Amino acid sequence: MFNNVDIDILGCFSSEPPEMDFVLPGFLAGTVGCLAAAGSTGKSFWALEAGMGVASAQADARLLNLGIKHHGRVVVLNAEDPGTVLHHRLHSIGRFLSESAREEVAEKVSIQALVGTRPDIMDPKWQDSVLQVVEGARLVIFDTLTRWHRLDENDNGAMAQVLSVFEMICRQSGASVLFLHHVNKSMARDGRQGEQQATRGASSITDNARWQGWMQGMGEAAAKEYGIRDDDRKRYVQAGANKENYGMASPDRWLERKAGGVLIPVELQRQVKNGGSKGVTYGD
Repeated sequence: MFNNVDIDILGCFSSEPPEMDFVLPGFLAGTVGCLAAAGSTGKSFWALEAGMGVASAQADARLLNLGIKHHGRVVVLNAEDPGTVLHHRLHSIGRFLSESAREEVAEKVSIQALVGTRPDIMDPKWQDSVLQVVEGARLVIFDTLTRWHRLDENDNGAMAQVLSVFEMICRQSGASVLFLHHVNKSMARDGRQGEQQATRGASSITDNARWQGWMQGMGEAAAKEYGIRDDDRKRYVQAGANKENYGMASPDRWLERKAGGVLIPVELQRQVKNGGSKGVTYGD
């Protein structure tokens, strides 16, 4: 049965459309997005920091500095990491926040540690539980995709079903859904994590997501290009988006791992060919 899907074509012709509302750069509010990266790249940290930025302008300015314009409640449904690990991550992030930013994040961010509960987003009971928890949220983060279903991730039809449930959650709650996922090991080994096709599993995962972000560690070639010592290059992570259905292409960014794994933007300058010195500028 159809419900509220009839488009007033003449009205669309004659009236100016409302401004697009993006929950993250290029990621339209009320849609489904994916962040794909290899294990231990820092995607859970990035998602936590991005979520805090959605909740608090102060936190956004102190962490990823994504320039988020509209803020609201955020729910993180983590089915991969135990509470102790989340405590460590939050403690590390908290060092970068003012007292008022901490209070705002604590008020507007809800984090559920669900490891060991075997959540299944295809189970109507789990769907109902999620819808109750995310009521009134602007962003919901599922960490990670494989922990939230029991289907074959290489099956296009099965993964399309999972993504359709996420879309249902968006429609019924008004929130955006961001799920974290892994990339193909061979693509990660070749340093090609920035490509859409690097996402592990069925192509319908990327096809059905309306936004897809990526992250990858600094390779040897990039370290040489920016004059970073090989021992130091593991501190740097590149992040960007390879699919933005509704927004302008966002520029790739370099992030530096700080104490505890916190990711902070950094501007790297390419090595001068005649042997001149490089420069490193940290984000605000």
